[in-house]
Amino acid sequence: MNSIEIEKEVKEILKELPSESVELDYKQRFYKVDKKIDFVKDVIAMLNSLESIGENKYIIFGVSDEKKLIGVDDEQIINDNIFQDWVKNYIFPKPIIKTGIVEFENKKFGYICISKNNKYCIYEANENVIGNFQIKSLTKNAVLKGQAFFRRGSKNEVMTQEDREKILLNENSVFYQQHILNLKNRIKEFENRIPNLKLGLKLLGSITDEENKFEKNEYNFSKIIKIKGKNVQQIYFSKKLYNFDEFSEDDRKYISKEYIDNYNKSIIDKSAEIDKYNIDRFLYSSVFDNGQIFDFCIKNEGTVEAKNINIIIEFPEYIFIKFKDKAKDIISEDNQKKMIIALDIPENPVEKIEMEKRKQELANNKILTPFLANVEKTNKLFYYLNLNTEKISNFEKIINIHLENYNKLSEEKKLFSQAILNSVNNNFETSINNTSENPKVDIKEHKIEIEIKEGLLHTFSEEIDNICIIPTKTGKFDVKVSIFCKEYLKWQEYTITFEVEDK
Repeated sequence: MNSIEIEKEVKEILKELPSESVELDYKQRFYKVDKKIDFVKDVIAMLNSLESIGENKYIIFGVSDEKKLIGVDDEQIINDNIFQDWVKNYIFPKPIIKTGIVEFENKKFGYICISKNNKYCIYEANENVIGNFQIKSLTKNAVLKGQAFFRRGSKNEVMTQEDREKILLNENSVFYQQHILNLKNRIKEFENRIPNLKLGLKLLGSITDEENKFEKNEYNFSKIIKIKGKNVQQIYFSKKLYNFDEFSEDDRKYISKEYIDNYNKSIIDKSAEIDKYNIDRFLYSSVFDNGQIFDFCIKNEGTVEAKNINIIIEFPEYIFIKFKDKAKDIISEDNQKKMIIALDIPENPVEKIEMEKRKQELANNKILTPFLANVEKTNKLFYYLNLNTEKISNFEKIINIHLENYNKLSEEKKLFSQAILNSVNNNFETSINNTSENPKVDIKEHKIEIEIKEGLLHTFSEEIDNICIIPTKTGKFDVKVSIFCKEYLKWQEYTITFEVEDK
């Protein structure tokens, strides 16, 4: 603020003569040279006033206690150099002040402007200031080094420790701002001296690939992972029971009431076997169609070693996790043979009717097929889990007919869908551990728990190979990652988004 602007403000004050305040003080005459103690008190008090932050503060000479404009004589005026020496020698930190003379109503008035640009902090006496030795009161006659004052209304008061704390804690205080800056620097320094653990994934390929065709891929440490998949169909035996009367007269030519009763009894008796087939089929289809093999990498990007590392990766209920060898077992040829389900129940009534109609049609056309022969030779339905196996090619048609008829049962299918997922959860291994002690990896349903007891030096990484991630539907799924080590104050948590795009 230049002198012209200051003089303009001073004249405005002289015109309106507002009451004294934390930012305004009237003096009838200039300070005497031997009265610098009063100057030091007044200036320090105004500098330390909370209420006048961001405002110019004025001491105006030539105004009486009754606010009469009396002006000052030339012999009273103190040179600016004296004031500047006083603030330099007796006030710390050295404040910015400007002094001068203005003429108003044919009279001269002096002023001291304490700039609003002064840093907001605690100003105090830089040296002992002793006044008139004839005054015995030390309070009135001396300002001691380190002593501070503040302005309460129009009065100067000695600053107590509580008053100092108010300034220190005020957000405008340079001490407060410096304190915050120091804290930020210390936090930054602390963060630079702790481990920075990151989780990365690398897609190797599908479970059905003969080799890891993407093995040369780089680890993806971003929060979005994209893979291919499809919605796994809920292929199952329906537990629907039938009533002979619900079939049309034409359909009854191919089926009897006794057959329906026997079928319904078999469905009830073989309920557990049907459920097992549903679960096994769902597991097989999920792994075969959507199983993706990943390598995991835990990398320490910090500046110090991370000790006692624990990582928890939580997947949603529609994504299953297994080790690659366990997933391979599910779709292996040996396991397919073990998973053949022979349900000792009559053929489904709807299927039987359709088969009998086709047989009649084939007989009328004198067409004999291996398919017909196979149907006639068996009283059991064998459902193989690998529809690509040549041995069950003839039964593929039976399964397709079964699905075609029972896909219409939407309500039952919806009720059964969640039951399938729940059953899969219960039948999936509750805990599968790798044999390595470091890192130790546990897979529990939809969760991977990783423990690295030996720690991880900075710039080092630890890899976990061949984890099979098995989505059962397309879409976007949030995967929660939680990381902790001995050096962390709390768990570090973030989310990875898996985008399963339709094949």
